[in-house]
This record gives sequence, C-alpha cells and structure tokens, in this order.
Amino acid sequence: LMKIMPGGLSMTTIFIYAILPFLSLLLSGCGDPCRSEIDQKVLELAATEPGAQKLPSGLIYLELKPGLGPSPGPNDKVHVRYTGMLTDSTVFDYTVKYRSPRKIALQNAIPGWIEGLQKMNYGAKAKLTIPPHLGYGKRGKKFSVPGCAILIFEIELLGIEKYVQVETTEG
Repeated sequence: LMKIMPGGLSMTTIFIYAILPFLSLLLSGCGDPCRSEIDQKVLELAATEPGAQKLPSGLIYLELKPGLGPSPGPNDKVHVRYTGMLTDSTVFDYTVKYRSPRKIALQNAIPGWIEGLQKMNYGAKAKLTIPPHLGYGKRGKKFSVPGCAILIFEIELLGIEKYVQVETTEG
C-alpha cells in the first residue's frame, strides 16, 4: 500500500527526488570534489619549502619579502602585482610590471586570495599555493584554468584601500 502525501506525491517519489540525493552527498564525504584529482605531491612539496605555512584551510603561504605596513581586511581593496601559474609553470594571469598595479576588491577574489592577502603586510611579497577548493574549483576559469587546478601565485601588496562603512541615520 503506497501512502500519498498532500499534493499527490508518494513517499517513494519524495525519497527518490529529495532524500536520496542528499544521502548520496552525505555518504560521499561531501568534501572537496577535486580531492581525488589533486596532485597531492605538489601541495606536499610546497608545504615543505623553508618558511612555508600550511594553513588549516589548505592554503600554503610563503612570505618572500616582509612588509612593514598594515594588512588588508576581507572587504578592503588591494593594489597588487602578481603572476598566476599552474603547476606545469603555465602563466594564466599576470600584471605587467611597467603599468600601474591592479586594484582588486578582496570580496570579489577567490578564497585563497582573500585568506592569503590578509596575512600580508603592506609592501610584502608572498607565494600562495592554492588548492582547487580555494581557487576556481571543479569548473576552472574559462579558457585559462582547467577544473581542479592547483594555483600558484606570487603576489606583491603595493596598496590598501580600507573599507569604510557609512552609517545612515534614520529619523
């Protein structure tokens, strides 16, 4: 005997279309979808470089040149020069040295940048080795970064525009 729920759906239909996909995700570990495709050796090697820090998120941070000023917050805009590479040394993005630094709102950046740049001080240069879940993930970036790619950025922090929240008064 099949029990029909309000709206005409059977318990079997609800199970198949609503509960089963959720259970499947839960049982799959619901972790990083790229985990099986990541070249773990690259991440392990980056984490063993002298001075490298592997953060709880999986980001590997290596300071190349210390800075002296403040650090940006997650809502600040940063002025940076950088080179972004894949693990095979293919450069997929960079700023040209003879032009002005690129201005980027951290809130619009990939998670690896948000976390890594907040560790930097004004004037610092760092190498970020970013696992896929903190980069472009399984989808990649159209035309330049394949899905599940580890990203390696050398970033120089040349300016910070602090986020200022404007309060409004209602009256």
